[in-house]
Amino acid sequence: MTGSGTNPVQGTGDIDECGLSSTYDEPLLNVLAQVEQEELEEDRQGIEHHYWTAKRKNCCLVVFFIGFVLSICIAIVAPMVLAGLKQNGIVDNVVISSEKVGGFKQFQNKSLTGDNYLHFYFFNITNPKGVLRGEKPNLKELGPWVYNAYQLRSDFDWDKENDTLAYREHSYYVFNVNETKRLSGFDSDNVYITTINMLFLGIPYTVGVTYWEMVCNFLGWKTDEQKLFTKRPVSEFLAGYEVEVEINLFVKTYKIPIKFPGMYPNLTKEEDPSYKSKLVMKVGEQDINQVYDLVSWHGMNELEILCPYGANPLPGGKSGCPSELPCCQKHSLVKDINNNVSVWGNTTYESLYDYNANLVHGRNGEQFQPNVKKGSHLVIFNDIVWRALLFRNMNDEQVTYKGIKMLRFSPVETLFMNASTYPPNERYYHFGPQGLLANLSILEQGSELFASLPHFLGADPELLEGVNGLKPERALHNMHIDVEPILGQTMVEHVRAQLVALISNGKRWGKNKWFKHLPDRTYVPVAWFDVMSTINQKGIDEFKILYLVDDISKGCRIFGSILAVICFAPLFYSFILCCCEGDTDDIEDGCQEEIENNS
Repeated sequence: MTGSGTNPVQGTGDIDECGLSSTYDEPLLNVLAQVEQEELEEDRQGIEHHYWTAKRKNCCLVVFFIGFVLSICIAIVAPMVLAGLKQNGIVDNVVISSEKVGGFKQFQNKSLTGDNYLHFYFFNITNPKGVLRGEKPNLKELGPWVYNAYQLRSDFDWDKENDTLAYREHSYYVFNVNETKRLSGFDSDNVYITTINMLFLGIPYTVGVTYWEMVCNFLGWKTDEQKLFTKRPVSEFLAGYEVEVEINLFVKTYKIPIKFPGMYPNLTKEEDPSYKSKLVMKVGEQDINQVYDLVSWHGMNELEILCPYGANPLPGGKSGCPSELPCCQKHSLVKDINNNVSVWGNTTYESLYDYNANLVHGRNGEQFQPNVKKGSHLVIFNDIVWRALLFRNMNDEQVTYKGIKMLRFSPVETLFMNASTYPPNERYYHFGPQGLLANLSILEQGSELFASLPHFLGADPELLEGVNGLKPERALHNMHIDVEPILGQTMVEHVRAQLVALISNGKRWGKNKWFKHLPDRTYVPVAWFDVMSTINQKGIDEFKILYLVDDISKGCRIFGSILAVICFAPLFYSFILCCCEGDTDDIEDGCQEEIENNS
């Protein structure tokens, strides 16, 4: 037996506080070393994992930060750059500062990016004999006769100091057989129309009141019907015609030509006043709000005309100056060499757009200042009625043509008011009923002719009641222009006007021998026209580049904003974590200390 149950000793050495011998068994040492190695490896892997995780996190944050900065550039900077490019494009198209700018070719040839037509409608009087018996004129509208219109500009002269451009302009038209036949059934403009004899209306002034009745007899106008009415082809009414008066004095025959100038004469370059005298307009390089503003028209800064009332070709005749219209013989017994008078009255109204009725100003209607606003006004100088007209975007009206959004402008109501209702219109001799746009007497050699909207649209009921056969419709007979507001360019134009003749009975004519039963002062429509201009596909394609820039700019704002939100969210989250990291470490240290104390 062994002694008292003791274990054999495997080794010797001191015992430490944990009850372990300072001398270890080899296997145990190896195990401890392996455990320590594994712990070190785990620590290394943990540190390495933490390092790469932190690095990836930092890389992601850098990417998000770059994305955020890029999104700001896309949302803010890119639209600003595009807006600058767009503005440069607008200036290049609108400001005709040289032959090298983008808009010059279109300015030089209006047909390049637009289709331009003239539509003429005539009123055939079907009861001329009945009118002389006191019946209302029965009117039958015929047409339209369609003409292709062309306008070419040349001989350009820039004045950089005054910011103006002087140029010659020639307009002409060509009969469009196919369109006329399609719309009206006529294949020629040689169709005869019975209407008021406008040449007869002007003879009292062109030959003088002394001889005009005698001249009418020499012209072969023996009957009242021959005097008051004429039957001629459409082509002559438009281009004009001439008759000769033969007078025998002292066994000698004198031939005096009397010419009706035509409603819309197709002039040659040599005859065209816009080609003979340069037009001058503002370029807008110094102030883009003045772009296309007329400075001079037909060589005039203020309107003058050869007095039709004092240009009496017959010796010894007395002038028939009307009391309310300007006349060169009112000012002096000795005629001025040119016999020129102001077209309109000289009274000024400082607060009005047309404070000086004779001042040449306003645009020609094809181009206005860029960035046209809703509800705004535009001033158009109309070369048919020789005056500046005020157009307004009424009720913020908008229209769309082939995908282009436009503002519609129409003439303001005051243009059609008589002088009793709107006193400034006394300068334009608006002494008749409401609804007449212009008194053309001084422009048409003294003939009592007027302009209105077709079919007396919007006029006094008495004008409509004076004739039969009219049916005004706003969609067909109103005058308007449709302006694209970004460029300020007219994309669609319908300048419509009606020529009206005033006829009176024998109390005024023929010493009470002529037209005894004719109603006094009847306004009879003769014809109306529609000057049409629409942008063509080439112009639309060029313009839609501006829309494309706007779409890209809008897309940049939307995409940039979304990207900014996506990139900002993780950046903000990381910022919150960084702010809270110190507090978390303090909490963890406190918990560990509490655990150790409790142990």
